[in-house]
Amino acid sequence: VVRVNSTCRSKTHNARVGGASRSYHLTGNAVDFRVAANTAAVSRFLLGKKSVGGFKHYGFGVFHIDTGPRRTWDGGPRRAWASNRRSRRG
Repeated sequence: VVRVNSTCRSKTHNARVGGASRSYHLTGNAVDFRVAANTAAVSRFLLGKKSVGGFKHYGFGVFHIDTGPRRTWDGGPRRAWASNRRSRRG
């Protein structure tokens, strides 16, 4: 089961929920959602998709993805992904 928590936000709503001033939610290019089970498999799947730019797993099955450049914040699985990619390039 996937439950979508947030997609396109107004500037007012984005500010109210603590969103970044240049959030991809403001243009409808981000989604926050929750999955009920197997979060490790969901993370692997999303990290394998080239169309996923920003990625964050907040814990408890809550994820954020967007169409921006590949990045993460506050640590998380993407940091390991980025480190692995750099080491493969030489």
